Amino acid sequence: MSVVSKVLNRGRLNATTVNQFNQSIIALENIITPAEARTINSAMEARANPETNHWFSRESEWRAQFDEFSRAEGFSYAHNFVRVWNRTSATLFRTTGFDVKAPRRLLVLFTGGMNRMMVPSWVFLAHLPQRSVYVLMLRGGWEFYRDGLPGLSKDFSSTVQWVRELADDMGLTVDTVMGSSGGSIPAYLAGHALGARRRFLFALPVISEDQIARYPLTGNLKRASERVRDVGLGLTLFAGSENARDIETVAEARRRLPRARVEIVAGADHNVVEPLARKGRLNQLLEKHSISWFRPWS
Repeated sequence: MSVVSKVLNRGRLNATTVNQFNQSIIALENIITPAEARTINSAMEARANPETNHWFSRESEWRAQFDEFSRAEGFSYAHNFVRVWNRTSATLFRTTGFDVKAPRRLLVLFTGGMNRMMVPSWVFLAHLPQRSVYVLMLRGGWEFYRDGLPGLSKDFSSTVQWVRELADDMGLTVDTVMGSSGGSIPAYLAGHALGARRRFLFALPVISEDQIARYPLTGNLKRASERVRDVGLGLTLFAGSENARDIETVAEARRRLPRARVEIVAGADHNVVEPLARKGRLNQLLEKHSISWFRPWS
């Protein structure tokens, strides 16, 4: 039995309400790989008897979600993601399906308030461009990185420095930084300070001097980020056509960052990632904007 299956079983046994069991599932969804999700699905399928399974209804919902996402165009197990380590506020993954050599590039994710990139981790990972890469998923909670990462950093500036040192220690290049919702401003600033080739922001909720000032960069990070004025080079903004605030933010971002690209997702609200994944377009857009900036991953 896999580790995640054991964790899920403990959640099933200890939960006394659907909400408690649901919290166990969500916590797992935020750190598991596509292969681990498949293992969970198989375990739930084996328990698919409403007479003997107290949580049959909730597990049926999860299996239906797994089936829908895993059948969507662009979803792939070919990455063979594995989890290198997991901490309270960060998880490191890596691909194993493309090359016997260790990846040389790092992709950094600043998740939003639900500690995910708007979809479970296994869904987002499976739609990334099929290239050799490490993925660092950060979770800043509802403070959105202003107070740092619990157990790892004390504020936003030290979080960015921690990411830089992690990449340096592992001999990696910070290739891409992504952020969703409340994690978008931190990703926008961190990506520039780290010299990332690409920055993808999903549903940037607001961009203003006041918001930007809430994430100060200090010391060497500040000097590095100001060396070249940020005009939005390598930056892509994704916004739902049905969210007026996000559309206004995109318009303001275009004025501030003339080199930025914009993708308006028709019919989507604030969560632009989930409908893209369900419709089989998430991988297409990530691939499209990954190959157009400097040079592709190697």
